[in-house]
Amino acid sequence: MKVALHGLDLKSENFLKVKSLFSVFAKFQFEIFITKPFQKQLQAFPEISLPHQTIENKAQMSKMDFIISIGGDGTLLDTVCLV
Repeated sequence: MKVALHGLDLKSENFLKVKSLFSVFAKFQFEIFITKPFQKQLQAFPEISLPHQTIENKAQMSKMDFIISIGGDGTLLDTVCLV
């Protein structure tokens, strides 16, 4: 299963939720992909060190089974533009 994560502004209060999400995906051996903007956000939290790949283009995004938008309304609208 391929899962993409996208976020624009990861707030510190959501860090543990994202870390838990990564753990669940790893437990079930999901392939984790993240967008470049979300990768920049995760750099502020080096504790999230589970394996993932970075999505480089729309063709790669179209191959995802699920896309999870982490953020508010603006992030959701931005995510919709990626697919």
